[in-house]
Amino acid sequence: MRLEIQGLKAMQQKISAMFVRLNDAVFNLRITEAERASGRSRMRSLIGDERPSSIQMIVDAGVVVQPGRPAPGEASAIFEAGSSRLEFQRLIPLLAEQENSNAFLYIDRIFVSRPAATPPFSELPTYLDARFSIRILASR
Repeated sequence: MRLEIQGLKAMQQKISAMFVRLNDAVFNLRITEAERASGRSRMRSLIGDERPSSIQMIVDAGVVVQPGRPAPGEASAIFEAGSSRLEFQRLIPLLAEQENSNAFLYIDRIFVSRPAATPPFSELPTYLDARFSIRILASR
């Protein structure tokens, strides 16, 4: 029993660091009573520091992000995003970096298409039309 207690004490710092990392990854929805009563709590306009940091980094990269409408009882915040100014080699690392940096963020669906005006195998930079949905675990 002493060995187990000593092992837990030795791991306390790692456990605390993991708890802080996971706790920071959960997005805290601040819904006021007035918003809840009026029914606007499903779709709020999140601006500036109200966005999760991972979503703000995606916005800073040039992606347009708007809050989505979660299903009743959904334990996550949903964001609909789109961009027509990112190339494939910039879009994929951006999404991968954000998904890897937040344990509770995942890309729900993604749709990527080449603009019709751009010919296949073009040597010019091709900016893709990308639409995707992001979910982040949220506490209420």
